Amino acid sequence: YVFSDEADMSIYFAFTDENGDFADAKPFPYNQVEFSYAFPSLGFNGSALYFASNRPGGYGGFDIYVSYFKDAQWSIPENLGPSINTPGNEITPSFDGEELYFASDYRQGLGGYDMFTSSVVDGEWSLAKNMGKGVNSPADDYYLAKDDSDGSFYFTSNRLGGRGKADIYVAYEMQ
Repeated sequence: YVFSDEADMSIYFAFTDENGDFADAKPFPYNQVEFSYAFPSLGFNGSALYFASNRPGGYGGFDIYVSYFKDAQWSIPENLGPSINTPGNEITPSFDGEELYFASDYRQGLGGYDMFTSSVVDGEWSLAKNMGKGVNSPADDYYLAKDDSDGSFYFTSNRLGGRGKADIYVAYEMQ
């Protein structure tokens, strides 16, 4: 989640070589000095990059943006707007093709960062909806990823009862 030294985060793209090491790292072309570009997540088979940034022109804190890869280059990042972003911090976006999942420390929730979801309706993002108990806790909950094969949600949390500062949890969608 967001730390006090947040101004030094940048996004890079790289390939992995046969040993699994990163090679040919290139910065995201819109990284800016003094602002952070963080928590990247690719969507649409790598043609959309969702990320959080505290760049100028947002709603406050960290906002969620998207950039599209077209004609061999990334488009100017677009802020996802007030249905997603608030004066607080919205971070760790992931998009499964239908739903955007992200964490917010501003919207009403159970405490700390809570996980929210939104979808596009008539070309606009729907008002973010809290994912509720089971995923959210009084602590910080973030980095959610959905496993479509069984409807499970994997996420990170620093809730009580964990084994470290932040642990990975799984929750299952009610049928």
